[in-house]
Amino acid sequence: MTVSGWKTSKNGQIRESQLGDAQDREAQDRNGVVSYRLSRQQTLKALEQGRKLSSEVCDAQAELRRVAHHHGVAIEEDCPVCEGEDLVQVTFAFGAGLPRGGRCVSDSAQLEGLRSRGRATTCYRVEVCRHCWWNHLQESFILRSLDSADQPR
Repeated sequence: MTVSGWKTSKNGQIRESQLGDAQDREAQDRNGVVSYRLSRQQTLKALEQGRKLSSEVCDAQAELRRVAHHHGVAIEEDCPVCEGEDLVQVTFAFGAGLPRGGRCVSDSAQLEGLRSRGRATTCYRVEVCRHCWWNHLQESFILRSLDSADQPR
């Protein structure tokens, strides 16, 4: 779970973000944050109750698997499905001037580069297990430079 640029572990302790200072700055100037935590809980409850099969929730597509394997940032949580320790987070960015299929943000320098473009960028964070291929959208948000946040849209 993200709380103002910080991450919480599964036991609720707050820890610093994996992407470092750039992500902390991101929390200061992003708006329109949508958390998908409740949807995640509902999906996991349906799996636990047998209303969903693991094959329905562990269904990462080939491109997401590739990105998770090569660019995923490890997070301090175990997979909620297989309880493996190979849970990673990937961030995708979409917006004017970016490729139509979006861009994977794999480090703080890329995140800072998107911010400095002066254009609003919509970002999506997805958690992916590289063992069973569980995947779920964590949050979406609009990333802006501090200068562009003050400008009228």
